[in-house]
Amino acid sequence: MNQLESIEFNEGLTEIKQNAFESNQLWTVKLPNSLTTLGDFSFYDNRITSYSISNKVSNMGLGVFNLNKLSANQAFLYSRNADGSENKKVINGYGGSKLDVVIPNSVEVISDYAFLGSNIDSIEIPSSVMSIGVASFAWNNLTEITVPAGIVEISREAFKGNNLNSVNISENVEIINESAFSDNNLSVIAIPMSVNYIGKSAFLNNNLNTLTIPMNVNFIGG
Repeated sequence: MNQLESIEFNEGLTEIKQNAFESNQLWTVKLPNSLTTLGDFSFYDNRITSYSISNKVSNMGLGVFNLNKLSANQAFLYSRNADGSENKKVINGYGGSKLDVVIPNSVEVISDYAFLGSNIDSIEIPSSVMSIGVASFAWNNLTEITVPAGIVEISREAFKGNNLNSVNISENVEIINESAFSDNNLSVIAIPMSVNYIGKSAFLNNNLNTLTIPMNVNFIGG
């Protein structure tokens, strides 16, 4: 692991690859205007409090600034439209210093790995959200979660590796995928009647003593 505290980029640079500057000690990042692509987790696990990105960046990776110290106005990293403008319907990452997080009501999609390993303590997901990606909230410090009514499918490893002891799953959820709630502290969970599919290891490594399988479930992974 390196200990970079600052870095200077020359104009002409167009792409920063996945994990390029992960786990350093960077405080601020000013990216060149020539940049068009930021790879997944390229600045993960630093001390970044602010960044500067031009609207030429049209390919925004996942979790680019996760586990940093960004202020509230830059904490959410959104997907980019073709013209480089932010698509505030899609969250690609979170790098805020605030660990009690309220997702904006504009958001409809939470991308894969969007909040992965961000050390967040709580999350409020608005009813506008219709999709929660793979491992989107994995490996945090969440103790409770409410899955909103717009969600039909809970993706693989979505809430894996937290400290969950309370889960409220909406009546619209039909699919709970592999390892969705594994490695938590659940002792009781109410699976709604709408669920028809429970993937492999969905609740592995919890403290369950009560689990009722709804009659509509036609598949349980082994």
